[in-house]
Amino acid sequence: MAKKSITGSALSQGLEDVEKLKAEWAAKRTLISEYVPAVTDKATYDKLLKAVQEAAAKNESIAAFQGRVQALGSAAVALAKTIGVIAA
Repeated sequence: MAKKSITGSALSQGLEDVEKLKAEWAAKRTLISEYVPAVTDKATYDKLLKAVQEAAAKNESIAAFQGRVQALGSAAVALAKTIGVIAA
């Protein structure tokens, strides 16, 4: 199998593409951080996120989802209210 050589312009274009992707990723990380709440209890946040994902996958009713969150404890209920996944 013959090796392909990379021309200077192709390499230059590839480097430009990498820089563009890095800039896009940095912008997306900034955007995501605006929507992810500052959570001090990462374990509770992870449990709540899992409950949201499971409820969505099962197309659970709001009442069933609220019951699932309440079963996680008061910290999860408070966090859910803060991020708006259940009514305050």
